[in-house]
Amino acid sequence: MIRLLLILMPLLNLNDQNNIAQVPSNFQTLDTSRYVVFPYSQAYSYYLSDGKPTTISPSEINLIDTLLIKASEEYNNKKDKYFSWQPISSLESYKLQLIAVLDSNNKKMVYANCFRPWTLYGRKETLKDQPSDWRTVLVLADGGGNTFFHLTFNLTDSTYNPIITNSHL
Repeated sequence: MIRLLLILMPLLNLNDQNNIAQVPSNFQTLDTSRYVVFPYSQAYSYYLSDGKPTTISPSEINLIDTLLIKASEEYNNKKDKYFSWQPISSLESYKLQLIAVLDSNNKKMVYANCFRPWTLYGRKETLKDQPSDWRTVLVLADGGGNTFFHLTFNLTDSTYNPIITNSHL
């Protein structure tokens, strides 16, 4: 069974317009059905080292997509015989929650939390079971395997850390 945890960003004042996830003005074509960019705050220091909050440009979204394809291919080719494993496929079905910072070396780092609608016992869950507020809260799950994964991109160097999927519960 998948247990869904929503991080409500307790350190953020969600009434403060500077801390609400918004579509930057330079995004005329950002697919808001798939992406959201959260402003960095201390609430996210577990996922990214402290740094200076920054934005993500449309060309950087394209770079993230390109690197995500490479990362998923690498993940799919590294099947671990000791653990239950499922390949990551249909990347276009995943929603991406992005958080960007400039680290202490002035490199642009982006944490990507990725998930897609999940199934339980072969049937799609009802809408109420899916995170409808994914654009305002970070979605974390306890279990769920390849339905939920995350990784960090270094956009300055066009590199990424390996994908980390959840365990199967």
